[in-house]
Amino acid sequence: MRESLSTDLNIGVDDLPERLASMNSGEILALQQAVGHGGVGIDGTVITRSTYDATADRGKKGVPYIPGSNLDEGTLFSAMIQDPAAFEPGAFELARGVMDGQDPTDYIQVLKDIDGDDPKNLYEQSWVDLFRRPSTKMCAIATSSGCGGSLYRFDLPLTAMGGIFRENRQPQWGWFAGLASLRH
Repeated sequence: MRESLSTDLNIGVDDLPERLASMNSGEILALQQAVGHGGVGIDGTVITRSTYDATADRGKKGVPYIPGSNLDEGTLFSAMIQDPAAFEPGAFELARGVMDGQDPTDYIQVLKDIDGDDPKNLYEQSWVDLFRRPSTKMCAIATSSGCGGSLYRFDLPLTAMGGIFRENRQPQWGWFAGLASLRH
């Protein structure tokens, strides 16, 4: 991440802290858009372990985990994209997140095999899976550690904006396994 930021700012890595401290909020937001999704890292001081490890460590003393997803969640994000050329690189970066930072080529191919290679559709499905996959993993960890977890999906097509989150109140419970099942 440091290398990406310093490259985008045309400065050396050693100059990065001072430059970031001098930036206003608008510049920081613009920079975030330019470098993409970097994620959060375990630094050993503020973030001492992963969310997955923290959940497993809490065991039966933890809080049950109940996340959900729906069919049209990715469309909320594609509606904000003004330039259609941004869908393909955006889908690739989101897919890298779905695959926990690993090469997303196989995942992208699975999506193309199912839905074709329309960049907007790939972008939208990658957003859905970016929420769904870690939620599925977290439910498995919460359940196996003793505090419990349930994952729901609401995959009926929606006809109006706003229905996406309203319909989450009527959960469908389920479980998913394997790469091909990342697709609803």
